[in-house]
Amino acid sequence: MMSKANEELQKIDPMLGAEIMFIPLDSGAIRNGEMYEQINLAVKGQIYTDIMERLKKLADSSLKTRSKSSLLKMVDRMEKINVLDDPEISLKIYQIREMIEKDTIKPLLQDLESEVEKINQRGAYLEI
Repeated sequence: MMSKANEELQKIDPMLGAEIMFIPLDSGAIRNGEMYEQINLAVKGQIYTDIMERLKKLADSSLKTRSKSSLLKMVDRMEKINVLDDPEISLKIYQIREMIEKDTIKPLLQDLESEVEKINQRGAYLEI
């Protein structure tokens, strides 16, 4: 079943993939909202990292129309990963889209690198 999910995600975008993620189910953690936070940070980490990696390939030049269109489609696909419908992630995706449309790739890349670093420092980045 996992390989089928992985294949389907790869059809959407070659950078996507499915893996089993084990999260400890601690009733105290769930009660305190830690579980939600851990999942939320994993989603943020995945979205920001995938977009950041794609941008690194394009950061040294101005975006061509096809590249910009492709990036915007990827951002739209990344929005679907926001399974918790977190407003902070939705806002960030909106901001990412705006920066791509304005061709401000280097500042966007720096911002995403900073966000990913914060997530990694918290130790909450889980591959999803």
